[in-house]
Amino acid sequence: MTCPVHIEPPALSALAGTTAAPEVPCPDLPCPDCALPRLLDPLGGWLVCGNPHCPNLAIGAPVWRELDAAVAAGAPDLCPPGWPRPQRGGFPVPWLTPVTAAAGPLWKLVHGARLVQAQTVWCCQTCGLPCEAAAAVVVVDEAGRCRTSAPLHERCAVLSLAVCPDLARSGARAVAVTRADIAAEGDTDLALGLTARWRVQQALADMADLAEHAAGAVR
Repeated sequence: MTCPVHIEPPALSALAGTTAAPEVPCPDLPCPDCALPRLLDPLGGWLVCGNPHCPNLAIGAPVWRELDAAVAAGAPDLCPPGWPRPQRGGFPVPWLTPVTAAAGPLWKLVHGARLVQAQTVWCCQTCGLPCEAAAAVVVVDEAGRCRTSAPLHERCAVLSLAVCPDLARSGARAVAVTRADIAAEGDTDLALGLTARWRVQQALADMADLAEHAAGAVR
């Protein structure tokens, strides 16, 4: 159903009665019912319609799912697989990062369906291209838990360690793995963006050369 008059949508924080991060109107991801721009919570990654006369008022949808739907309908993929990576603000944008026309890269968020794909078909979380089953890299913490549960190419791990502030602060390290080295906890579901948690099954040699050369990875 299409709303017959144009109504400026209220802020999500006003609907919820709480203070929230500034919402971003997304004309490229309009409400399917009233066709007005939906509002994006850039921290939580939810899109909602703010039109009080729309039946979809405040009904949320994950932004990654709506981006996939838009691409399936013919919109351009703003973060396609490939190497080298596109850049925003001087930083390379990982394939797993949702990107909208209105808000740009949502750096703190992960594209749920792409992470499922990376886990199930063994493709790189940074560039989206296939990894070799017998030779890939994961970035782990001191307990062997993967920071993001998906493989990387060596070059992509070097890049991630060089430019990601969170990884630099955490003391994460890169280790070489095969698929047999990964212990996965939990199920995956592409439609829901449900992903498994990974950890390495045994102590693996630290790829110290990646960390040592990470500073030279930024072009």
